Parts: sequence; C-alpha cells; structure tokens
Amino acid sequence: MRSYLLKRLATMVPTLFGITLVTFALIHLVPGDPLTATSDMAQAGQLSRESIEAFRHAMGLDQPLHLRYARWLGRVLTFDFGVSTYDHRPVADKLAEALPNTLLLSSLALFFAYLFAVPLGVFSAVKRGRLVDRLLTSGLFVLYALPSFWVAIMLVLFLGGGRYLDLFPIQGLSSPGLEGAGLLARRAE
Repeated sequence: MRSYLLKRLATMVPTLFGITLVTFALIHLVPGDPLTATSDMAQAGQLSRESIEAFRHAMGLDQPLHLRYARWLGRVLTFDFGVSTYDHRPVADKLAEALPNTLLLSSLALFFAYLFAVPLGVFSAVKRGRLVDRLLTSGLFVLYALPSFWVAIMLVLFLGGGRYLDLFPIQGLSSPGLEGAGLLARRAE
C-alpha cells in the first residue's frame, strides 16, 4: 500500500506540471494580450506605441514564453496570483470573495448527487438483473451521456425559472439593495 501511494504521488508531480504547461500554452495561443483584451483605448488605437510597450514590459509580455511560464509557475507555487488587469484588484482577493459561494454550490451539488445516487444504487443492486435494474441503468447512462451544460440549462428551466416549478432562486443569493445592509438584515432575508 505504501509503495502504491508513493508511486501515485510520484506520477502526480509530472502530471500537474504537464497540465500547467498545456494550460499556459493554450492561454498564450490566443491572439492579443491583456492590454488589447481589456483596454478600449488600445483597441481604438488611442494609446501611443511607447505606452503599449511600457505596459507589455511591466507585465513581462516582452519576454520569451518559457521565461514567462517559469515566472508564472513560481508565482502560482507561492500563491502570488498577481493583480487583475481588468479591475486592478489582487486576484487572491477576488478568489477569496468567490470561494464561499463556490464551496456552498459544490457541497450542495455533492449532497444532492449522493442523495439520489446511493438509494438508486442500492435499489439497482437489490433488483440486480431484473428489468427495473436494466431500465434504471440504461436511463442513467443516457443522462450521463448528455452534455452537462444542457442538463444545467434544463434544470434551471424546470426547477428555477418560474415557468414550471419555482423551487430554486436563479437570480442570486441576496435581494437587490441588501449589499450594504448589516449582518442581521441579510440573515433575516
């Protein structure tokens, strides 16, 4: 068991390295750079060539790709995610803001997945080989084969869109105007 775990850990490092390398390369295959993607002035040609070059130098975009990757990987490993080129806020702060809702959504999805999967699995095991087992297994394979974005759209439409069932709010977790309210007002909602 110990050798198996060590072997798995040893293969994890090159796998993660390969994933980061491919991801970094794919991101940099996109034409343009952060300045042209976020600045209307750069797209309209209102910035001087010198200011564009100064920005690219400050961002390290004038360096070769392998040096940019090494610098990026070093910063990621030290949890230094830099500053957003869109709103000039630290990326770590933006991730920290999104983390609670992400964890809530993920844990609810996991809860509902197990809430349905375990009883269906037990039922299928009890009725093994029978028609109901084959129908249930076939139906679940069909659902599994559907694109997840399409299933999500259908769930929103049927369970939260107000058209059929209005069980879940699709507009967000808080009411408009409560962003600046105190803790008790938000909890009372």
